[in-house]
Amino acid sequence: MVAVDKPTISAGRVQDWITSVINPILDGVRRELRFLPTGPWRWHPKNRAFEFFVPVKDYVPHPFTDNYQDLIEKHEELRGEFGVHDGLLAAFGAEFARGYDLLQSMPGIFENERGEYGINDDNRDWFVAYVVGGFERLPDYYVGHDVYNPRADRLLAAGRGALEAARVDVAGLARQLADSDDKLAIHLVDLRRELADRYGVRVRPS
Repeated sequence: MVAVDKPTISAGRVQDWITSVINPILDGVRRELRFLPTGPWRWHPKNRAFEFFVPVKDYVPHPFTDNYQDLIEKHEELRGEFGVHDGLLAAFGAEFARGYDLLQSMPGIFENERGEYGINDDNRDWFVAYVVGGFERLPDYYVGHDVYNPRADRLLAAGRGALEAARVDVAGLARQLADSDDKLAIHLVDLRRELADRYGVRVRPS
């Protein structure tokens, strides 16, 4: 009898890759693409991080990090692609933080002719983050003095003007991340289909 080598990768192992690693990452990347490249982008001033954008590994539920490591060891190209995503995300976040810190350092652009701020102190951090994040409209409660309520557009324009003058290019980095996400999503879909066909597993188990 001729000995037949057993496959080194089982269907169950591949199903785990798809269910616990590929699908969560793909879902996360697709969610990113709903906000990229045009925005707006929600960024939290306290922890200085985006609400909807995280490093690739963070999309994988913690109990399945071993599956994540197993997958990228067998598909080394993913390590590079995930690294590109995370590098662009870091650059995007750094540029956003640069714009945020710039506006925080020049409060005069949000004053009226009497030197009064048009923003509630309690809301200032969020207001500045909204300006950098490309929001077109703001809730009234972000504007403090009554005279400023109808002038939220002016405040937004003042912030945008300062960002443009300093050549803060948050949108440009968002577009780069979106382009990377497009390619990554296509690759993940193709890889998932290839694995499902080869090992007879499902792409999205119910």
